[in-house]
Amino acid sequence: MNLITVIMPVYNAEKYLSESIESILSQSFTEYTFLIVDDGSHDGSQEIVKSFSDSRIKFIQNSKNLGVAASLNKAMDDSSSKYIARMDADDLSHPKRLETQIDFMEKNHSIGVCGSWVWNLEKKKKFLLKYPSGTDCIRSFFLFSNPLCHPSVVMRRELLAKYNLKYDTSFRAAQDFDLWRRCSEFFSLENIKVPLLKWRKTSNSVTWNSSGISNQITCEILKSLLVRLGMKPTIDELDFHREVGNGSGARSISELKKMHMWLEKILELNVSAKIYPTEGLREAAAFVWFRTCLNSSCYGLKAINVYLSSYLKRWYRPDTSELFYFYANAMTRWNKHPTGRVSY
Repeated sequence: MNLITVIMPVYNAEKYLSESIESILSQSFTEYTFLIVDDGSHDGSQEIVKSFSDSRIKFIQNSKNLGVAASLNKAMDDSSSKYIARMDADDLSHPKRLETQIDFMEKNHSIGVCGSWVWNLEKKKKFLLKYPSGTDCIRSFFLFSNPLCHPSVVMRRELLAKYNLKYDTSFRAAQDFDLWRRCSEFFSLENIKVPLLKWRKTSNSVTWNSSGISNQITCEILKSLLVRLGMKPTIDELDFHREVGNGSGARSISELKKMHMWLEKILELNVSAKIYPTEGLREAAAFVWFRTCLNSSCYGLKAINVYLSSYLKRWYRPDTSELFYFYANAMTRWNKHPTGRVSY
C-alpha cells in the first residue's frame, strides 16, 4: 500500500490535462497511487489519460456524469492509503509538492488537512495567492471565506473515516468549503507558507462554470456562521460580508472605512459569543483587512492612511514585498480602479 493517493477528477479537460498529469508523474516523492476519475468526458480527455503507461496511474471511468463531489467520494472510498492528495486536471503541482506535504503531515499528527499557497494563473501575469496560516486563524477564517485552496490539499484519510467526513453531494458547488468547515469541528487544518501549486481558472473548470452557484452556497454557509455568532444579517449585509471576506477592494474610501467597522463588529460579537479563539479571529480579520486595503490601493495615500490608522494591522504582519507592492501601487496608482469582487 502506498503512503499517499493523488486523486484527480477529469471532465472535458483535454487542454491542460497532459501537463497536469506530468506534474504529478515528475514528483520527487515517487511512491504513490495516481487515481484519475473521468466523469463522462466527451472530448479527448480519456484518450490522453490512456496514453500514459505509468503503473502508478489507476484510471476509473464513470458510466455517466456524477459531478465532482460524487466522483471524489468514489475515489476516496477506493483508496486505502494514509494520505489523500487533491489535484485538478488544469493545474500544475510543484515537483516537491508531495514530498513537502507528506513531510509536514508526518511531523504534525494533529493536522487533518494541509493546503499551501498557490500561484494563480487566472490572469496573464501570474500572482502569488497567500492563504491564512495558523490553526486558530484558519478555524476563524471560515467566518470570512474559504481558507484552503482545494486542489492544493493533502488529507489524513484516517481522520476523515473516523468522523465520516465526505463531500456533500447535495451541494452543486462549494463542496470543499463545506467539507473543510465540518473538518474544522473535529481536527486542525493548516497551510504551508510556500506555493506548491499553479492554479488555473479556465472556461472548462468547475470553479469557473459554477461561480454563481458557488457564491450563493458560500453565502448560505456564511449566514449560518454569522447567526451562530449572534447576528441576523439582512440580504444586503450578507452580500457586504461576502465582499469584505473576499478582501478584493472597496468602491470608495468611505466604503473601505465601513469595511473596517464591519470587521470590528465581528470581533466585538465574538467577545460575548466566544465561538472563535480570540487571537485566531483577530489574525483572520487582520489578514482580510490588509488584503482589502491592498486591493484598494487605487485610492492612493488615502488608502495607506486608512490602513495605518487601524489597530487591526498589529495582528497581521505583511512581508516586505507585500508592503512594497501596496505602497508602490498607492503612490503611483498603477491600479486605476478597484480590483473588483473576486471570489477565492
